[in-house]
Formats: sequence, C-alpha cells, structure tokens
Amino acid sequence: MEKRYYKIKDLARICGLEEMTIRRAIYRGDLPAVKIGRSVRITEEGFRSYIKPANPHRDGAA
Repeated sequence: MEKRYYKIKDLARICGLEEMTIRRAIYRGDLPAVKIGRSVRITEEGFRSYIKPANPHRDGAA
C-alpha cells in the first residue's frame, strides 16, 4: 500500500493551525516528517501519531 504524504500547508488547513505551528512541531521532533528533495512532507502515520494523545484520560467507564 502506498503511503500518503501531506504538505505543511495542507496539513495546517486540515488541522486549523498556522503553518508555523506545524513547522515548529516538526523542528521540535513532535511531528515526524520526511524531506523529499527540497520539500518537507508528513506521512499520514506521522500525523496520526502526532494527534494521538500520549496519555488518554480514562473516565472510569468500562
């Protein structure tokens, strides 16, 4: 299966964030990205790991 890649601009639009916010997350290492030529792309897998909460809160419901 082929990986899906997002441009920073497209991901910012999808998330409702500024492009600089996405760039900072990449620079900090919070958002995995790959460099393809002179462009930076984020994989769908990397995006999902970024938006997934590290410690999801449990409300005690089972």
